[in-house]
Amino acid sequence: MAQFEPKFNLKTGPIKPDIRA
Repeated sequence: MAQFEPKFNLKTGPIKPDIRA
């Protein structure tokens, strides 16, 4: 599930395809 677009990165911050905020 770490293949999310960088758009879902608003929670993590950096440009990392990870929706695990």
